[in-house]
Amino acid sequence: MLDLKKLRYFITIADEGNVTNAAKKLNITQPPLSHQIKVMEKEIGVELMHKVGRNIELTEAGIALHEEGKEILESINTLEKKLQDIHKGTSGILSIGAATSWGLPFLSKQIALFNELYPHVQFRFYDDMRHNIISLLEKRIIDLSVVFPPFNQKAYNYIAMPPEPLIAVMRKKWNDKPFSKITTFEELADKPLIINFQSDRILAYYKKKEIEPNIVCLHDDVRSMLLLAKAGLEIAIVPKAENWIKYKENDMIYKTIDRPSSHLQPYIIWLKKRKLPIIADNFLKLVLQK
Repeated sequence: MLDLKKLRYFITIADEGNVTNAAKKLNITQPPLSHQIKVMEKEIGVELMHKVGRNIELTEAGIALHEEGKEILESINTLEKKLQDIHKGTSGILSIGAATSWGLPFLSKQIALFNELYPHVQFRFYDDMRHNIISLLEKRIIDLSVVFPPFNQKAYNYIAMPPEPLIAVMRKKWNDKPFSKITTFEELADKPLIINFQSDRILAYYKKKEIEPNIVCLHDDVRSMLLLAKAGLEIAIVPKAENWIKYKENDMIYKTIDRPSSHLQPYIIWLKKRKLPIIADNFLKLVLQK
């Protein structure tokens, strides 16, 4: 078995060409250094160098060890730095989940800023059904998740994010008020609507107002909802989340829904019983600062 300390001694001697200079560079005396090389040769059963006057000459085995040994030490140094960076939270993998595209756009600005601060951190994003995302949290496959209430506050720590307004995305044929940038649930009620499975507040609002909305589709993925709206089949009610919408796309209308109940409150959640990786802690600190 190669001893890394002795390997470093050997590489230094080979680089310097003699034991005296190597001893000075390593800040040790010459006799112990020579002894360490003899011990190393005995341990691996191979002669690595022999003296030629005041200098040393490498054997064939010594030349091979010098070349390969340098690569080994470089790999060890790289690994040590990587482990230190992971310990400090400046490198590694941050895994974030969201229920079928509802959540990740809310974190896009924080993720972009975090990437600038920690360029060596790799992100892994998971989009799935809500119960699957919760399962990934429980299994510790992901560190954090963006969800909407309700969730078990006894099992999870959480941070409330800024409320996000809902918008109605439609083709021009559904736009009764072309000069208005806002709409209401009442104005939309008789038009074909596509809403998310988790839109309980929308349904509760209509129920309270004793209005029967024309909901023709319940979906669980915002991207698919937008594609259906683009096809002109229905009006999609989705969070504003600017990052996933092209606001100037031809023949598409985007109207803010003007009601207090039309705001979504996303939360970042993580397991109380789990100690988060330092990377995740650093990310949460950035979210709290913003």
